[in-house]
Amino acid sequence: MSSYRQDLQQAWARVRAVPTQLLETPDGTVEYADSGAGQPVLLSHGILGSHVEGLGMVGTYVGDDVRAIAPSRFGYFGSEVPADGTPARQADVYVALLDHLGVDRAVVVGYSAGGPSAIQFGLRHPDRVSALVLASSALPPSSRPPAVARPFMSAAAASDLAFWLFARLMPGVLRGLMGVPADYEPSPEELETIESVAASIFPVHPRRHGFVLDAFVTNRSVRDAALEDLSVPTLVIHAVDDSLAPYAHATAAAPRVPGAEFVSIESGGHLFLGQEARVRDAIGSFLSSLSSAVARG
Repeated sequence: MSSYRQDLQQAWARVRAVPTQLLETPDGTVEYADSGAGQPVLLSHGILGSHVEGLGMVGTYVGDDVRAIAPSRFGYFGSEVPADGTPARQADVYVALLDHLGVDRAVVVGYSAGGPSAIQFGLRHPDRVSALVLASSALPPSSRPPAVARPFMSAAAASDLAFWLFARLMPGVLRGLMGVPADYEPSPEELETIESVAASIFPVHPRRHGFVLDAFVTNRSVRDAALEDLSVPTLVIHAVDDSLAPYAHATAAAPRVPGAEFVSIESGGHLFLGQEARVRDAIGSFLSSLSSAVARG
């Protein structure tokens, strides 16, 4: 069994292997990764994610032939939390990042708790969004933990050692928190994915402020999102057995978005386990159809 110190060193080595830059905005510092060439794709990561996972998700679900723009959202790693840390403000910071990078329009992918700010991006800045993809997204009527839980959740995410012990002593509970359905029997390949995602959460303390913000502000705010006002091409893709972002929320939300395409994934839970190719094909087909429509004029 590996030691805590060894695992922590490996975790930081994984994070530091991804080159990042810092951008100063009116809403504070933003840390981001920018990699590749081609169609710009901005990935709004989920809870306890970061720019590192953002880059990986673009490769997994969109492809390697694009320009992946992966900011850490408010409270994650080097991205500060402004006084108004709402998804709407986060969307404005995404625009500042695109301006800085000289990108006119981007495909915006919102995964899990990254969905609310992606939705706000589409609502507030539709001229900057070539397409919106909501994958396993938090959607109305998302809930939040009781307020009394806030200090406990903050403390839990502040200690790397506590998280390391938790991950080893209660792996089943951690899987549940990651959105693996309770009765799901993963294949060996899927088990590797689960273990990789669990490892990617470590170190946890640079994500603590974002974790609490997501739990008490970000996910709660999506219930007030004016989905009917979205005017950008939108794809909603969701697994039937998603145990974190209920499938029923997705089936109720998608018809509210004018012209939205809805893709149902049969299994795989919140992580789309074993369904990565299916998700990638669905997103690829969606984006190709938009390109064809533009070419036809």
